[in-house]
Amino acid sequence: PFIVILGGAKVADKIGVIENLVTIADKILIGGGMAFTFLKAEGYNVGKSLVDEENIDFCKKVLKDYADKIVLPVDTAVTNEFTNDEEYRVKDITDLAEDEMGLDIGPKTMEIFENTIKNAKSVIWNGPLGVYEFEKYKKHTDDLLQYIVDNNVKTVLGGGDIVAAAGVAGLKDKVYHASTGGGATLEYLEGKELPGIVAIQ
Repeated sequence: PFIVILGGAKVADKIGVIENLVTIADKILIGGGMAFTFLKAEGYNVGKSLVDEENIDFCKKVLKDYADKIVLPVDTAVTNEFTNDEEYRVKDITDLAEDEMGLDIGPKTMEIFENTIKNAKSVIWNGPLGVYEFEKYKKHTDDLLQYIVDNNVKTVLGGGDIVAAAGVAGLKDKVYHASTGGGATLEYLEGKELPGIVAIQ
C-alpha cells in the first residue's frame, strides 16, 4: 500500500497534492488544522477550530468521490484558547462545544493512523498533525514519527514543517528520506514539472 499523511493548517495549500495523489494513494490520512475543514464538510460541529471556509465544497467533493480513501480524525485534543498554557481535554469529534478548538489529533485517531501505515510499502508525509509550535500539541506528530522509525516504515517526509519537527525530535536522519524542498516538494507531489529535473532529463 501507498499511504499519504497530510497535516498543516490550510486545505488551500494542499489542494493540488490531494487532487494528484488521491487517484494514486490507497489511503490519505488527514490531520492538522486542515482536518477540521474536512470534518465541517462532513457536517460535524468543529467549534472554534481552524476552518478553511473557501474550500469546504472542495472537501465535500473529495469525500464524496473518494470516501474509501480519506481517513479523518475521530478524536482530538481540545481547549478553549489558542495557547500552550491551558489544559486540554480529549474529545470525540462528535462532542466539540461551540467554544472549543482542536489542536492535535487524539489517541484513537493515532491508533487508526498507526494501523493504516503499519503494512505500507511507502508513505509520504507533509505537515504536522497538531499545532507543533506548542509543546502540548506536538505529541502525536512526534509519536507517529517514532512509530515510523521503530517499525521501519519506508517514509518520505515532504519538506517544511514536518522535516523541522523530525529534526527537533532527533529522527530526521532515521527516516527513509527527509526532503528539504518545501514548496518545491509540494509542487512535485502536485504532478508539476520542476525545471531542474526537466533539465537533467
